[in-house]
Amino acid sequence: MHHVVYFEPDYDPSLPNLWLLRGQYKYPSVLGRLGERARITLLMGRLPPRSDPLRHALEAGYGVEFRRIYLPDVPGEYYSQLAFTSLTDALRRLRPTVLSNLNGRAIKHCDLAARAALSLGIRYVMRVGGDDLATKHAVFAQEGRAFDGTSVYGDLMRQERISLDCADAVVAMSERERRRLAVLTWAPDKIRVCYRGVDMAFFRADQPRKGVARRVLFIGRQSAEKGFDLAESAALLLREQGSEVTFTFAGTFAKRRVQNCEYRGYVDFADLPALYAEHDLVLVCSRTEGFPQVLMEAGAMGLPCVASRHLFQHDFVDRETALLCETKPADIARCVRALCDDQNFYEQLSARSLAHARACFDETVQHLRYQQILLGRDAA
Repeated sequence: MHHVVYFEPDYDPSLPNLWLLRGQYKYPSVLGRLGERARITLLMGRLPPRSDPLRHALEAGYGVEFRRIYLPDVPGEYYSQLAFTSLTDALRRLRPTVLSNLNGRAIKHCDLAARAALSLGIRYVMRVGGDDLATKHAVFAQEGRAFDGTSVYGDLMRQERISLDCADAVVAMSERERRRLAVLTWAPDKIRVCYRGVDMAFFRADQPRKGVARRVLFIGRQSAEKGFDLAESAALLLREQGSEVTFTFAGTFAKRRVQNCEYRGYVDFADLPALYAEHDLVLVCSRTEGFPQVLMEAGAMGLPCVASRHLFQHDFVDRETALLCETKPADIARCVRALCDDQNFYEQLSARSLAHARACFDETVQHLRYQQILLGRDAA
């Protein structure tokens, strides 16, 4: 029987919504029924308490075992050296057949995992959740700091290339991500696209939506890379133009209402279908992103999506399976207006989005695909 060890981010009690997102949502959506074919260990620097209900659900429902690894609280090269020793020692004790990650890890953690797996002869499957370099660029830019061309950038680029070359297989979350990674490694054929997928019975629409768009939904973190400020500016533009469209922001936002924007804060996973049902379209105007679950969930619910062109043009067809926009408030507003003013276009896009989600994002199909990539040829 396979033994898969996942090297995961620490549990942080000061950020409860992150653990909710992972424990209740991300981890189950990737694991599926893997526990029937493999022993599963989550290796973390800080573990959720034994009394935590999400930890218990993962243990009881998915066969997950939680194990702690010591990770030093020191910066720079000392961290890399000490963490490498700690990780290799833990892997020697656990004796896994596969090392991977469920959550998209930062480049330095992928580099650490790749080197540890290579040193011990363990199959390493690198799951890339997004462009970490682009994310760091956005964060640095917001803070007014240089990133491109710095030594930090160069070190991370080198680490990402080495990690890709060391990996036995690479799971990309989108076609765009596969194309980005393919030019960084000598073996691009080992990179496979595997969406996390959605439960088509839980996120369900019996038929496409009718009417036009009046209620826009944005789900995500209040952070620069997610483009929440672009959505707010687009909402203001539409209000100034006399549009009656309203925007709802769900995620890491303080609850409040400002003009045509309502901020609801974190929404529990169980309440997401009802949230989608309240709205007419979903806006994903991220500056940098992997492949957010919201795009698949919205499609499964029959909601058209307005999405960043530079991120999603390889996974969606513009005006066929999504309406693609530039990451500029004026263009976002233009796309929203198109779905507010044209009933035929709105209903056609809803029907095509629903059909696309059913064909491409069913989690049952994606779980099998993921197991085959993770475990190798003998999983077929």
